[in-house]
Amino acid sequence: MKHGTLWRKTLWEVLCFILDFILAYLSTYLISSSVVLSFFNPDLPNWTRFTIPRLLFSFLLVLAYKAIYALSTRVEKRICPYIDGIFFSLIAIIGALSYLTLMRASFFYLNYPKIWDLFALLLGIGLAWILPARLRFRRLPIFLSAALFNSLFFVSLVKIYVNEQDFLPIDSSAVKVVCEIADPDRSDEPEKMRPIWNGIIWFLREFSGLLIANYQYGYLALSFDQEFLYVNDSNLRGRTSNIYKVRLSDFSTVSIQKDSMQIRDMMEDEDTHHLVATRFLANDICYFKTLDLEKMGCLDVGFTAVLNLIKAKDGRLVVSSETGRVAVVNHKREIGDKYLLPMQVEDMCLDRTGRFLVIGCLDGVIVLDLEAKTILRKRTLSLSSVDLALDYDGGRIFRPTAFLGDLVVLDYNTLETITRVRLRPGLRTVNYIPERNLIVVGNYFNGELYFIDADHYDLMHTLWVGTRIRDVQYSSKHKRLYVSTALRILEIDMDRLR
Repeated sequence: MKHGTLWRKTLWEVLCFILDFILAYLSTYLISSSVVLSFFNPDLPNWTRFTIPRLLFSFLLVLAYKAIYALSTRVEKRICPYIDGIFFSLIAIIGALSYLTLMRASFFYLNYPKIWDLFALLLGIGLAWILPARLRFRRLPIFLSAALFNSLFFVSLVKIYVNEQDFLPIDSSAVKVVCEIADPDRSDEPEKMRPIWNGIIWFLREFSGLLIANYQYGYLALSFDQEFLYVNDSNLRGRTSNIYKVRLSDFSTVSIQKDSMQIRDMMEDEDTHHLVATRFLANDICYFKTLDLEKMGCLDVGFTAVLNLIKAKDGRLVVSSETGRVAVVNHKREIGDKYLLPMQVEDMCLDRTGRFLVIGCLDGVIVLDLEAKTILRKRTLSLSSVDLALDYDGGRIFRPTAFLGDLVVLDYNTLETITRVRLRPGLRTVNYIPERNLIVVGNYFNGELYFIDADHYDLMHTLWVGTRIRDVQYSSKHKRLYVSTALRILEIDMDRLR
């Protein structure tokens, strides 16, 4: 009898640990991007962010709670309920802030059937109601976690669907369509579809009314002479990509190259006459001839999730990874210096000297000295940002925030915040045009472009161009802005904007 009781008690404790771990993981999901705790401390230590993965952080958090609870049962059992109350109150507060932050972005700025939010709330209430009395402290965290998971689900799926408005003409004489995807829901490679992913897409298409777009445009790169625009698209189900070389004088497609992996960033190397591109899933960079986009070969950079690349003044290529790694590729296409940064890298650019690399991380900014191979300046911010722009003359860094919807302006020399421009949640891309002293910010959720005066930070103009804005490039030669949305590549005449 005692043996059976011991096993039941052990099983109960294991199930409670798993439940508490799930609650901690969901409630603290946004800690790595510093959105939740930005209300309390915008300069959280790095060990709570990216250097310790969320799973490990949640595990250690629950383990510490269990250890304190077990110690209290041996010293004074009367304080055990207070320990439960403190721990789960903390989880509930963080979960509530997470939910409110995500709900503001998903409910008001994403186009999906809002009835799913009601289902999530009812599910949370039901789960919390059926819990036994011994789990009464977990009722509110369970309710919040169910609601939070619903918002996280739709934010994570935002890239696979578009709105009806994306198929309609754009009401502006300043905008021309360079190229567009006529049938975004096609699937040319059914053998590569993942069963679970395919099932989710089928369910959303059949029962939620969402417009699924398997094929979407990705990123842009201007040729060195600014006569051509390189465009890539991706099959989000098959993971393949196409690269297009488009002549800007007549929008004709000169060359097409299909690749077996998803292309991320691109750059034309004028010295070697090659187009260099990063492949996110293949962990390498590839070289293509600029003349006909013939593939010349690929270089394994030695780390996963390859995102961005940029060319230094000495001709070397700097490649970054979402995992916080940066590598330098020399002229012989060999990996030279490598850096491991304490933050998740999202974008980067060189300063005017070419010596200092300004790195935009998911929740901070780092200035790296490439010659001394040291971090010169670093600041942890509550950003959740994936893009970066630099004002060389004014010494400013521009960073758009995704969930809070602010354009954060930082001082380059001190990394202190100069100002925040309030826009709308969903900001993703930013480009600074020095000859016009204009900041262009793209909203990934609602498809709006914001044109902001860089002197007084006033919103000068708002233009809807299409959802899933992933890239914005400016041609100083043609005085045109090129924008990549889910279904279209657009050219905007800056002089005709009113």
